[in-house]
Amino acid sequence: MVLDKIPTEILVHIGRSITSEKDLGALVLTSRHMYQNLNAVLYDLNLRRGDVQNSCVTWAALNNSIATIKRARSYGANLDVYDVATEPRLREDWLVKHNGASRRVVPPLHLTVFNGFHHITEYLLDNGATIDMPSIGLCSCRSASFRPPQPAWFPLHSALCHGIEGHVSAEMLIRRGARKEASGCPGLGYRTVTRQPSLSRLVAGLGYLGENNRDNEGWPPLHLASRDGMDEVVAAILELTDTDVMSVVPDMNLSALHCSVAQRNVNTTRMLLEAPGAHVQAVDSGQRTILYSAARGANDGSAAVIISLLVAAGADVDQADENGVTPLYAAASRRFHCDYPNFMAVEALLSHGANPFTYTADHDGMSIFHQLLGPCPSLREVVRSRRAVLLRLVELGVDFDTRCRIGQNIVEAHLESDGTPLFFAAAIARDLECTEILLRAGANPNSSVLERRRGHQEQSILYGLFRHMWDNTYQSAPPLSHAGPIIVLLLRHGSSLESINGEECALGYACRRQRDGVDYTLLDFLLQHATGRNISLEYLESLIAENERQYGRCHREVFADHYDVVRQKLVNFKQRAFGQVTLWQE
Repeated sequence: MVLDKIPTEILVHIGRSITSEKDLGALVLTSRHMYQNLNAVLYDLNLRRGDVQNSCVTWAALNNSIATIKRARSYGANLDVYDVATEPRLREDWLVKHNGASRRVVPPLHLTVFNGFHHITEYLLDNGATIDMPSIGLCSCRSASFRPPQPAWFPLHSALCHGIEGHVSAEMLIRRGARKEASGCPGLGYRTVTRQPSLSRLVAGLGYLGENNRDNEGWPPLHLASRDGMDEVVAAILELTDTDVMSVVPDMNLSALHCSVAQRNVNTTRMLLEAPGAHVQAVDSGQRTILYSAARGANDGSAAVIISLLVAAGADVDQADENGVTPLYAAASRRFHCDYPNFMAVEALLSHGANPFTYTADHDGMSIFHQLLGPCPSLREVVRSRRAVLLRLVELGVDFDTRCRIGQNIVEAHLESDGTPLFFAAAIARDLECTEILLRAGANPNSSVLERRRGHQEQSILYGLFRHMWDNTYQSAPPLSHAGPIIVLLLRHGSSLESINGEECALGYACRRQRDGVDYTLLDFLLQHATGRNISLEYLESLIAENERQYGRCHREVFADHYDVVRQKLVNFKQRAFGQVTLWQE
């Protein structure tokens, strides 16, 4: 090739006169001779132009080419590419004004960390790359506890949050002095190890997971890790000689064990109990023990395991809080409107000898039975545990036939009526087996229900059941196929269809359903399963007479047929239940 015969000095002069990197690069690739003599000129042109978007160092970091980076460094390349002192996009006032939305600033160190090119990351760090070199636009992460909301993130952030095998890059950075994810970030701490738990021992050894490294709300790393079930982090903190396993969160007085058991972290709880200085009778600001926190925790299968661990460590199963509430009653109670009792914890506490008579009811007269029979999902394990607990409480002789007396400040819609546990089982829990358990134990099928939303009306249990099933807005109305077995069970045990104090009766409710736009299904169902035990002949005759009067009063109006149909259905039922006896005259 003719070009290969051109002297080197002339080739270099030609190369330096070319201002296009593209043209010079094409010339370099024509032959080995050109490459050997002009490659240095190409690097020099790239570095002199200072085009950060087309920097050879940036290209090499993105394409895993350590040879290119080494050659660029030999020619004096800035391994950061950007100049922290002069780059306007790295100034805080620019970040606040532009919110990181303009052109990106992505230094090579971030690219190698992001892509897991550990050998290049190590080379850059060993050869002068800025360890806290900021970047903009590489990720869309926002700061939660410092400003600006979209900061210029440091390489440690890229390693912790986004890097492939980020723990390797993060460890290299930390060992070489990296401490922050951004300029306003508080530095190494629990946040660091939540992303990369394998760094726990390194961060703890550097003194950033100790008692003094609390977050803005005063929570020590040990409590945060115990709450989140970060076993590797907890183990690293417990290995520190100055760790106080019973330190507390200010104001709430929560220990790490309180946090662990409340979130059902079995392994964490076991580790904390085995730590020197741990004891299970610690109480929080409300005098609630660790066992109390376990009883109030999530409703899952780990409750029994954690309670067993605490009891084995010496926990008192009956130690009450400042209001006298025991762990057993606390487990049976709902913490939130959308929550439901911790049936598995109740079952476990009873198996360990918890006394249900220590705290029998709250200020609203809600017994442990009332609490257990609130709304809950129909999950197999949940339903099984509730039924097992009811049977055990009945065996222990706990009262199950007293009506609650809720005050006027109603928070939850299902508590708009005062009733016995039997009413709660049938109308609110809608559980056939729980209803049967109480009836077999001797619950009164004719206990009254007090509806407080409509002038404190006393109602029969069946009327209250119908109202809660089909007139409420807090639960979906069940089909008769679901509610029917409960109704039949109550009828068989003698629940009355008559009214109390002259209010509308359960049978009257079923009679008017079709008039209100519903068919006669409920009425037909009641009349099919009812007997003379559920309604007196005298009361039935009065209902027949009332429908006869209504028919006569509006025989030409739209409801005339309705009253006639209802009257005939009641007459047919009377003939089946009582024969041809008549107490009133047509």
